Amino acid sequence: MLHSHNDVAYPRYLLKLWKNRIVQHYHNPNGKIPLYQNVPSLVSMPNMLDRTPNGHFVPIPVDTDAFKPTRNRQADLVRVGYSDQNTDPNKRQYLAISEIKDALSRLVGKAIGVPLNQIISHQEIPKYYGTLDLWVDRVGLGFYGFGAVEAAACGVPVITDISESDLHFVKGCPFVNIHSRSEIPLAIEKLVRDRSSRELLARKSREFILENHDSLKIAERCIEIYRSEFGS
Repeated sequence: MLHSHNDVAYPRYLLKLWKNRIVQHYHNPNGKIPLYQNVPSLVSMPNMLDRTPNGHFVPIPVDTDAFKPTRNRQADLVRVGYSDQNTDPNKRQYLAISEIKDALSRLVGKAIGVPLNQIISHQEIPKYYGTLDLWVDRVGLGFYGFGAVEAAACGVPVITDISESDLHFVKGCPFVNIHSRSEIPLAIEKLVRDRSSRELLARKSREFILENHDSLKIAERCIEIYRSEFGS
């Protein structure tokens, strides 16, 4: 069986070669969906199910042994992390950088921005999250991304955007949920000023990831889907 993450449809001869035992996994909400009409689909965002025939929501996996809390910071300044990369123009529009900087400008002496503005290897990225007290995720897609999952696995509270229609897919999610960029400054300020809330969310975030995004549990979920679609 072929588990495909390709954004381009395979030619018919290849599908025949695999005897249609192929599962297409969609990650890019701006990509062409669906690529096939008769192929089981997996999606990393629940709101993509509307466009995927025979679709299944599979949460983003994370290695919770590699991504884990590594420190107990007592620094005076709250370190706020966020993505500020230019590698993907399609994703850039969902990064509320100006709103984050606006919030930080009001919190001089209390918080500092620690943007992720370069490519860091998968082996090194947990160290980056380990320096943070708060992660501000993307806004505008109605669901959180890899950054939120990895940060939360490291015990970092997350501010993100989860649509009301998708909340039931992630019951008990402790992420601070906003629905517009204008809400970001206040959300950041509240958490910066409330250390006890940050510590509580840090614990709950790690627990949520262990329960819902651990890579081994996601692998088991995929196997269940394979069996339901193709039999044992």
